[in-house]
Formats: sequence, C-alpha cells, structure tokens
Amino acid sequence: MAQDRLRATHVDALFNLIEEWNAEIVAAKKEGRAPELPGDVRERHKVVGLHT
Repeated sequence: MAQDRLRATHVDALFNLIEEWNAEIVAAKKEGRAPELPGDVRERHKVVGLHT
C-alpha cells in the first residue's frame, strides 16, 4: 500500500494484530505447542513491541 493511502485505521489494525500474535505466541509457549499465526511468514516466532 502506498504511504499516501495509509490511514490511522490501517496502523491501528496492525497494532491490534501484533497484540493478538504476541498473546498467541505466549500462550503457545506455555502450552508447549507451535503458535497459530495465519499469514505469518517468519521462520522464528517471537514477541515484538512497538520499539522492535
């Protein structure tokens, strides 16, 4: 998406997705299973934050 078309709702949705994925990564680690993160293409799953 072109930066000039990026809106606050897009950024908000991204931050919400990061929070959901972080919660799933933590839960999966506690339960000893692989996290279920649809659309994630990273090889390693780790909790990230706004400063990452």
